[in-house]
Amino acid sequence: MGVALLAVVCVVSLQVLRVFFPIIFDGFEDVGYAAAAAVAVGIPALGSILGASFREVIGDRRSVLLGVGLLATGLIALQVAGTIPFWLVAITTAAALWALMSIVATGLAGRAPRPVQGLLLGFAVDLAIRSVFHGWDPVWQEGVLPWVVAVSLSVGAMSLAIVTTRTVRSDGSSVSWVALVAIGPFLFLHALFLQNVPFVVARSGVTSLQAVAIILALDAATILVVGAWPRWQIWLAVIAAVGVVGLRLGPGAAVLILFALVSMGTAVMLALAFRSPAGRGRIFQLLAHAAGPAVIGVLVVAYQKPRPLPLPGGYLLEAATIALLLLAWVGSRSPPGGLAPLGHRAAFGATLLLGVPLGLWLSTPTLATHTSSAPRMIRLLDYNVHSAVNDGQVDLETIASTIEARRPSIVVLQEASRGWPVTGMTDVVEWLSWRLRMPYLFGPAGDGPFGNTIMYRPTLRVLTTEQGPLPQGRGLHPRSYLSVTFAEDPLRVVATHLDGGLDARTRLLQIDGLLRAIDDADSTIVAGDLNSEIGSPELAKFQGVGFVTVQDLTGEWAATFPEEGEIFDHILIGTHLTATDVAVGRTDVSDHFPVVATIRRL
Repeated sequence: MGVALLAVVCVVSLQVLRVFFPIIFDGFEDVGYAAAAAVAVGIPALGSILGASFREVIGDRRSVLLGVGLLATGLIALQVAGTIPFWLVAITTAAALWALMSIVATGLAGRAPRPVQGLLLGFAVDLAIRSVFHGWDPVWQEGVLPWVVAVSLSVGAMSLAIVTTRTVRSDGSSVSWVALVAIGPFLFLHALFLQNVPFVVARSGVTSLQAVAIILALDAATILVVGAWPRWQIWLAVIAAVGVVGLRLGPGAAVLILFALVSMGTAVMLALAFRSPAGRGRIFQLLAHAAGPAVIGVLVVAYQKPRPLPLPGGYLLEAATIALLLLAWVGSRSPPGGLAPLGHRAAFGATLLLGVPLGLWLSTPTLATHTSSAPRMIRLLDYNVHSAVNDGQVDLETIASTIEARRPSIVVLQEASRGWPVTGMTDVVEWLSWRLRMPYLFGPAGDGPFGNTIMYRPTLRVLTTEQGPLPQGRGLHPRSYLSVTFAEDPLRVVATHLDGGLDARTRLLQIDGLLRAIDDADSTIVAGDLNSEIGSPELAKFQGVGFVTVQDLTGEWAATFPEEGEIFDHILIGTHLTATDVAVGRTDVSDHFPVVATIRRL
């Protein structure tokens, strides 16, 4: 019962955190990095401290019931809210860490390694639920099915809490500060990387459904591995810490093997941390309760906003793994004590969840094949979707409806994040592709959670693709380009997103690199957020090699970035092409407006 309770609370907590971080990053964007970090760290830590404090006042069982009750109520309130206010998600996030850390600290989830198995089962259930919704959390969506999920999780969590607190003996003395702190990097590693479908897809080259199946299978296997307690477990942990570096290799079977080692190894690290005995004073335990959730906040903020850290955010994967390994080493020095069973039931439950990706695969409709005719005219839409976040709300449906209403043949997107905290770990590209029934090509920039995307009608045939980095200069984030040649005539579409800094020198460097990659402007379209206004030296560089903006051709001068009243989003067409019907869509779901044009050959 305790493992099941921890698994359900883990599922709800992960959903709540994925609502919490988009609201934090969007709402505090103008306030500053320090304020966002303080809130992201402070609220989860405060929730865990409150749970530990209430345990001393009302007892372990009542404190767990209160924390789970607040969490269950908060989940329903989030579903009711529509537009979710900051105060509501802050309270619910605090309740999530209160409930999660209290279940572990009171021993209701059982002795080691059962808490680890409960967390892994929770991750597996969470992944299965998100897969049904194609990666977009149901809490953001309307309809019957999201309500079924919210009510089921809330009622299930509360029911399990009542039964568990009545039937399971609480033993808080068995949990050490080492384990409480280690929960932080463990949740960070699995939520942002190892259980994150876009990350697995980017590193391995498999499809999204294949990644879901692989992760669920690894969860089931890992539940058994952490329950085996072989003498070589510490070596598996060490191998995993070394193997995490290999995840940066190119896609291939070797990367999947490394994923398996790292997934199992990090779980073993947490299990070893649970072996460390308690024995510290009350103040130290309270600090440990705060440290675990605080570590999650610190790492997520550092990953999303990499500066002023001395290392890129992507390397926090290795840093968190090393921190977890050190905590595991402390635990490994202690005798194992009484061992729990292998966890066959939890592993069996995770295995059953493999039916979800199988069902999704069987129910996925087959897209139409390309036509043999060569259309002389296309309708192209360019859109910086701002990670599909508007006032802290992840709103993919409005983005999809905005695109769909303009009936484009080709869609070029910027800031369509894939599995980034700012979007609640949503794969915006994959969801839009499913919703619009348009295949896509993605060109990552930097560590890969953002980049350039080209979506197209399945009746078009892709002839060649090319992608590459652009000079970073003084820019905050690495930039890249994605080039796709369609076999209809042929026609080349190049997507890019240039640096947004005040210094134009970085953009000029990037344009030089892009023009070298393009080579010539014949039958070529360049589309993207160029962060360059009409008449700028940046656009002059494009015009110097034969490109012309669709605004110059049609006289459509409406701003695409309304905050500053400027045209930053451009469709540049090369020689032998012309454009008509240029329009700028007015919608507030992004800080940019989409621009669409009908393009044909001369």
